Amino acid sequence: MLMSENALTLTIFTVQMLKNPPQGMENCARPSSWRWFHLMDLAMSGRLDGTAETLRPSPLDEDPQHTTDLPPLSPADVGGEVSVFSVVDTGTLEEAVELDGKLSALRDERRALEQEQAEFDRELIALERDRELLNRDTAALQRERAAVDRDRAADDRDRAFLDRDRAVLERDRAFPERDRAFLDRAREDLERERMLFGGERERERERGSEVRPRRRSSSTPGSTRT
Repeated sequence: MLMSENALTLTIFTVQMLKNPPQGMENCARPSSWRWFHLMDLAMSGRLDGTAETLRPSPLDEDPQHTTDLPPLSPADVGGEVSVFSVVDTGTLEEAVELDGKLSALRDERRALEQEQAEFDRELIALERDRELLNRDTAALQRERAAVDRDRAADDRDRAFLDRDRAVLERDRAFPERDRAFLDRAREDLERERMLFGGERERERERGSEVRPRRRSSSTPGSTRT
């Protein structure tokens, strides 16, 4: 009996699933669970080529005398899939369908995980971009802070220079005040000396005025004597 294309595809899929089970289903899919696994594996690998007898057409098949009506098909012979079901037991087929469903679920889950991974990668790229922007902003802020520190240091130097100039100005201002005080003391000393000198001259003048009358009185008797 010939096997239909769908049944053949299902059989090949069953062999592949049992031979190479998906990850996480190694314990569920075992080749020993299907008795036709090794035979189908040999057939799929080509190691059974040439082992079966070749059927050749007979010349009597074209003779109308030897042609007989074929017997009617029994219900068990209708459809290729029925022959496949006779080869593949029902429990194993149900397991294959269940494995197919689990594989589809795993594929859907993997697709969802890939989508989540892609979304995570996009978010990671966005985070990296934001981190680069933050690093640039931080670097710019550090440069501005360094510039502010330099300006502050320059202001401190200018303030120190200004304080030193103010101290020098205060010192220079103290010099005229000290000179003025010295000049005031010298003026007071001069006034005091002038007053002393004026008093001495006045006393000398008074002494001179007292000496003159005495000289006149002493000169008058002498003249009378002569």
